[in-house]
Amino acid sequence: MRALIIDDSATMRKIVKDSLSKVGDFDVTEAENCHEGLEKLAVTQFDLVLVDWNMPGMTGIEFTKTVRGNATLAKTPIVMITSNADKEHVLSAVMAGVNDYMAKPFTAEIFAEKISKVLS
Repeated sequence: MRALIIDDSATMRKIVKDSLSKVGDFDVTEAENCHEGLEKLAVTQFDLVLVDWNMPGMTGIEFTKTVRGNATLAKTPIVMITSNADKEHVLSAVMAGVNDYMAKPFTAEIFAEKISKVLS
């Protein structure tokens, strides 16, 4: 399966990539920001996108709305990863169209559970 990780933190991208490797066999592509992520989505089909909420230029929410507004990409599973887990943020993410929401820091068990749920 192909996964796209979008996060401005190289450390967080590595953590997510390592976590994915424990869930299944993923061919992982990384993007440092949402604009780069959209460019990668335009040329490659991904089975899963994991995107950080807070990033410069375009937020994860804006990215999600853009993907959901594109007929070709609209069904791509998106998991939002963020350090903010308050109810308003979760609701905003769900309203934007994310398939699931994960708060940092996360455990390996929670990560695996959410990814498995989104891909089932």
